Amino acid sequence: MRLEIVPFVPEHAARIRLRPLDALGLEGAPAAADPLETGRMYAASGPAFSGLWQGRVVASAGIVVSRPGLGDCWALTSPQTPRFALSFQRAVVRMLPRLVAEAEIERLQALVVRGHATSCRWLSRLGFRREGLLRRLYGGRDYYIYGRIETCQ
Repeated sequence: MRLEIVPFVPEHAARIRLRPLDALGLEGAPAAADPLETGRMYAASGPAFSGLWQGRVVASAGIVVSRPGLGDCWALTSPQTPRFALSFQRAVVRMLPRLVAEAEIERLQALVVRGHATSCRWLSRLGFRREGLLRRLYGGRDYYIYGRIETCQ
């Protein structure tokens, strides 16, 4: 099955039902208690897209440009995302270079809740390297930090 890839809008964050470990990963977000506000923050902070199936948000991903050249990656995934894993992976592989070029990113990084093995494997497949463990970062939980250096476009 193939997802329809569309530009991310704040309402996508409010309409997606997150997988439990993804919900934990949002604990550190400034507006974690309000999904629509989280969506607004993501939409205002950098490029992003969503994957829809029959009008339902299956997954969204993007980059928060935290300072020139640095992008913090994020993804919101639903329990339906595994059914569309190949389609979402292809969309990310296709969209990531565009998002990086649009935001003039030199370094991408991502945080993953310790124990979220699926996200760890996925980031590795996308060319990220695990750089360390950030202990008790948010909510008393440990997070891995992954990084990827972009080459000239």
